[in-house]
Amino acid sequence: MFHSDEYVQLSKSVLKAVCAEKIFLLGSTNADRRTQNIFTSAPVQKTSVEHYYILVLVLRNRENSNTTLQEKIESMCASFTSVTAFVADFEQFNEWLLKGHLFASRVYSNAVCLFDNLSTKLNEPGIIDREAVKNENEIIFCQGINKVQEFLAGADLYRIRKQNQLTAFMLHQATEHALLTILQLHTGLSVTTHNLDKLLRFCSLVSSNVADIFRRHIAEDNRMFQLLQKAYIESRYRSTYQITQTDLLNLTDKIRRLQTLVQNEKKSVFI
Repeated sequence: MFHSDEYVQLSKSVLKAVCAEKIFLLGSTNADRRTQNIFTSAPVQKTSVEHYYILVLVLRNRENSNTTLQEKIESMCASFTSVTAFVADFEQFNEWLLKGHLFASRVYSNAVCLFDNLSTKLNEPGIIDREAVKNENEIIFCQGINKVQEFLAGADLYRIRKQNQLTAFMLHQATEHALLTILQLHTGLSVTTHNLDKLLRFCSLVSSNVADIFRRHIAEDNRMFQLLQKAYIESRYRSTYQITQTDLLNLTDKIRRLQTLVQNEKKSVFI
């Protein structure tokens, strides 16, 4: 369970990093600890929060991008807890509310508000056009899964030709578009980033299965993920980037599982 002192500490950490208009709690990842022993009749159980997901609304800032603000927030919170921050312009969020945008409407209706600058007011959300969202999701899914399939096909071709660096780049692109598709299907959010770590954390808010594919708490899996993460830049522009055929095959297997996950996630989307 969450406690008010955790809310306060989290909010204070965010406000040290940025000037926020609103801070919303979107969710958390919890860890359950269960101990059985000979001295008690019932197991000792404890649940603690491992990771928070928050939305921070800010006024438009010409000096810092939302990506920079996100990094500042997550860095400031790191001494207290692990956080993934979504950062959005307050004005943009208000426009989304008026239009009945799925993400904004869900936040308005369901999220816990951790901080509210009362001088800025949110619009009442418009009605969600659920039929339109379903039609849009069909387009998002078809376009996303097609890109994943084509990048995987490109990776297979380059691997056969022993072009390991280009293979890695194609696998990065397949992963990126799979994660973007999962996030957009569930939330309606369209983000622009090539950072797989960030996308993986975003998607972990809506799908617990993503972390089972990229098990970053396991050293070998994390090593391969880092190779994949670096592939976007280093595979094309740095001659020092090296990756073996074995690693490429293992990564390909993971990304094919991710491709299947995209197809399954489409069936579980709640509108």
